[in-house]
Amino acid sequence: MTRPTTIGILSPLVSGHYFGSLIRGVHAAARERGAGALAIQTRDGWALHSEFGRPVERVSSLAWDQVDGWVVTVEAVSPEYLRALRRSGKPLVTISAPIPELDCPTVLPDNRQGAMDAVRHLLDHGHRRIAFVGYLGQSDIRERYAGYQAALAERGIAPDPALLFPADDNEDAGGRAAGQLLLAAGVPCTAVVAATDMNAIAVMDVLQSAGLRVPQDIAVVGFDDIDAAQYAVPALTTVRQRFDSLGHAAGALVLDALTGAQVAPGPHYVPCTFLTRRSCGCAPCAPAVSLPVHSFAPAAEWQDRLAEELVRIALHPAQPAPGMAVARLWPGVARIIAALQSALQGEMGPSERDVAYAWDEAVQLNPDFRALRAVVARLRDAGSERLPADPAARDRLEAFVEASLSEVVQARLRAETARSTYYEAVVQQNHEVSQALLETRARGARGLAWLDKTSTTHGCLGLWHGTGAGQPAELEVVGVFSRNGGPAPERGERYAAQQFPPSALLAESAGNEAQILMLFPVWNAHRDWGVLALVGPIETALSSGRGARSQWTALLSSALEREELMRSLEEQQSSLREAYERERMLADTVRELGSPVIPLLPQMLLIPLVGTIDTGRAMQLMDAVLHGVSQHRATEVLLDITGVPLVDTQVANSLIEVTRAATLLGARVTLVGVRPEIAQSMVSLGISLTGITTRPTLSVALEMLLRRRA
Repeated sequence: MTRPTTIGILSPLVSGHYFGSLIRGVHAAARERGAGALAIQTRDGWALHSEFGRPVERVSSLAWDQVDGWVVTVEAVSPEYLRALRRSGKPLVTISAPIPELDCPTVLPDNRQGAMDAVRHLLDHGHRRIAFVGYLGQSDIRERYAGYQAALAERGIAPDPALLFPADDNEDAGGRAAGQLLLAAGVPCTAVVAATDMNAIAVMDVLQSAGLRVPQDIAVVGFDDIDAAQYAVPALTTVRQRFDSLGHAAGALVLDALTGAQVAPGPHYVPCTFLTRRSCGCAPCAPAVSLPVHSFAPAAEWQDRLAEELVRIALHPAQPAPGMAVARLWPGVARIIAALQSALQGEMGPSERDVAYAWDEAVQLNPDFRALRAVVARLRDAGSERLPADPAARDRLEAFVEASLSEVVQARLRAETARSTYYEAVVQQNHEVSQALLETRARGARGLAWLDKTSTTHGCLGLWHGTGAGQPAELEVVGVFSRNGGPAPERGERYAAQQFPPSALLAESAGNEAQILMLFPVWNAHRDWGVLALVGPIETALSSGRGARSQWTALLSSALEREELMRSLEEQQSSLREAYERERMLADTVRELGSPVIPLLPQMLLIPLVGTIDTGRAMQLMDAVLHGVSQHRATEVLLDITGVPLVDTQVANSLIEVTRAATLLGARVTLVGVRPEIAQSMVSLGISLTGITTRPTLSVALEMLLRRRA
């Protein structure tokens, strides 16, 4: 099957607010030009290390023949792997990971400028002791720290090393630890610039829990503008960067290179925007509604000009990319303007459902309520400018404005409800998948039927095959999933690592703007099992990149390991059963050899016993004596116990039982080998030999029997 032009995305994780948004941006750039995208999660295995004794180059070539150009996010792979990608000759663009020796384009948020804007703003508020909180192990954060230092220096303030409070990571935990360090140092500052919003919100929580007021006692500024920033208490002043814009720019550069355009190596910066809220001491304010209009394209009608202005207000303070069409940024804005026009004219306008969808799109564009309220204010002004002579037009306009404000609130509530519902659905979905994977046999897990409980539309599981010394690494398809029955690889097909995933999955994902093909390594500490390929929506709702699919692959690897353990146990049980049968047969043979029935004379049998006599052998002896007496019609049985090393109570009782059983069949039993000391021992054990003939040796017993017969 012919595959589309495909951008490969290497990322530590393929979901979450950061990595998921980056991937969504790359995917959007690809779809705009009719290309496809393939996201590969690298944190869990094969692209970074030589695992399980297999040389790294045998697995690091995964999907190389299926990808035309690469986008690599920060810390996705090792420098050696990046050099190998560069040597492949395919276009390579990195995100937030400038590596000069590669001489390739790197897309970066303008971290330095964004941090400088934040520090300048605090300086304008009169702050001079400004601390920095951040994880300097990441290049983005180091650039933000450099911007912090530069902004202080340009105002003649020497950066104080005592005001650097390192965070262990970019998340909540790192911010909390840094906040505790601030408290331990006596809070030697009046303002804090945190390298990420997660750090900043955690620092605010720690400081406020200690009794400090934000911003009255200490101002706090973050970086990123995640959704939680505007809901923090107080709302967080921050530097907005659009992660999807970073991904979009990287994807566009790869596609430009594929079409033969000259793409300059080195940094390609995506602007960041400083955004004031309460945490820095600024009073809340709405975006200005009187914005300069720089048309995306010549606009002949007032509706077109208003649409452009409304999009700019909705995006404020960010600006749309040059040449970006309004219809792509906010397709529903035309319906909002049509509803305004209908209200002014007193005519039937777009349906309530269509208008609600349009406001939902606005919330997706920018959830900040101030920006949305400013959009409504601009609609009122635009309506006032075009009021018809109809006396009732003003009332209709005000009703439209009130309805629009209500729609904005409802759209925000729908977005929050959808987020809450999404989290609940994720929990329920993960529970169902966990139950399916943990309760079924692993071969059921391999079959991928459990994917029916998820949002996945297509998928396949490839397990490594032929990975011994000197053998090429291949992935054998052992499970296939297709929700709509579309083209899918066949089970049993094998693919070289560089030709996986199958082209059928690439074709399926390329035709859907909302879904992407993703590859997840399936492995655990004991074994690298293979790769799970899934076509599904990109997860961005969770702040952590550890989305549901990472959990599925972890459970899948556990199910596969359980299957392997069960197979090993079954093999061991089979071996034990075979060993037991061999032992039993050997024991039976030994017992038979140890209790042979030897006809000495007509109607006279000799049964010499050798070795110990346990319960099983006593039963065998009983069977041998009775069978021999019946077969040979014996009247005399010589039971020779000379070779029995120990005659205890159990052995003696067994011999007496055999003697009495033979007597019932008409045979007389003589115990041979019962020397006087053995007889005395048996008597001392309370065993009665009354009625039982005993002889010390076989020769004595034969002599007595022959004499009696004579």
